[in-house]
Order: sequence, then structure tokens, then C-alpha cells
Amino acid sequence: MEANRLYADALLEKMRYISGTADLRIQQPFDEPYLRLRVERTKAEQLGFTAHDIAQNLLVSLSGSFQTSPSFWVDPNNHVSYQIATQTPQYRTDTLQDLENIPITGIDPAAPPSIMASLVSLQRGTGMAVVSHYNVAPVIDIYGAATGRDLGGVAGDINKIVNSTRQQLPRGSRVELVKSTMRPTCGSERNRLPVPAIVILRTLIKMLHNARNAVLKSPRLMT
Repeated sequence: MEANRLYADALLEKMRYISGTADLRIQQPFDEPYLRLRVERTKAEQLGFTAHDIAQNLLVSLSGSFQTSPSFWVDPNNHVSYQIATQTPQYRTDTLQDLENIPITGIDPAAPPSIMASLVSLQRGTGMAVVSHYNVAPVIDIYGAATGRDLGGVAGDINKIVNSTRQQLPRGSRVELVKSTMRPTCGSERNRLPVPAIVILRTLIKMLHNARNAVLKSPRLMT
């Protein structure tokens, strides 16, 4: 992903010099703060815990038990069902120390109670604030508008830049140019006036996912 981001940044910088382009930008921010918690698998297994146990305890504490074991209560008077969930109050998990002090329990009755700090290592980092997909492939979108010039001319100049930089594409990725002209939905065809068109440049990224990894977002748990 990092290599694709660098390629998209370089491509965007070159596109800024094309006449007739406006509001060029990368749609997905890459600087959202993340907390990454990496499970110490060996130590966890020695104590009788799995990565799943640790992820479940973190999820229940931060998002509530309804995420893992939904429960409901039906009011006998009005027959309305209500969700029942347990969750650590946010004011008790507003520091990193509070996060590290989250208790850990597992399904193994012989496993002694522990805390998050003894089973995971915590790191600060950044990541994508928005994750977009084209079909099932993750993408990086470069959005922009054509102004003061026809869309075909702008797209032609963009294609020249894309073709000249294809050898710099990370392995397994490709670039597609998507042109879209927005028109009014009423009136006859001859009376329809085109408005500024959107030029979308997608960098399709080939990524491999390991199903064995337990991953949570914000914070992100890595094994």
C-alpha cells in the first residue's frame, strides 16, 4: 500500500500541470492516527490465551459485548425488545495506560487472569481514513474536474502521463481512467448542457489477506 501511495502522490503532482484540470486530489487520506497492538503469541500461548481471546476482550471493552454476543430483553408491558450490552465507560479508557490495563480472560479455565500490557506491544502509526474498493480490489482514487477545456483533451493528456509512468507502478497494481459527464435528467437530449466532468483515476491494488490474522480497526490489532 505504501508503494501505491507514493506512486499516486507522484502521479497527482504531474497531473497538476495539465491545462484544464481543477480540484485534483487523492480521495483517501493516509494520515489518520492508528494504534497498532501486536500480540505476543508465544507468551499468550504459555498463559493459555489465543489471539482470538485477546481480540474479543479488546472488542468487548471498547465496542461493547453486543458486537460478539448480542442479547435482548423484552419488556413484558409493551413487548418492545431492547439491546443489552456491557462496555467499559469511555472516560475509563481515555489514555494509553487505561488501554493497556484492560483485563484479559479466555475460555481456558486454567488460564490466569492477565492484562493487555503483558500480552501485546503497542505502537503508534498512521493509516487510511477511507478504504475504497473497485469490485473487490482496494483502490486509491485521484479525483478532479475539467474546466475551460473539453474532457477528451484533458483525458488524453492524463493518459500520456499514465502511460509514461506505468513502469513505475508497484507489482500487481494497475491504473484505470474513468471519465464521467454529469448532465441534467430532464429536458430533451438536444437541450441538455454538460456540466464540469469528473475525472477519476484509480490505482487498483493487488493485496493478499491472511485469514489467520485477527485484525481490528481503530485501534488495529496485528498478530
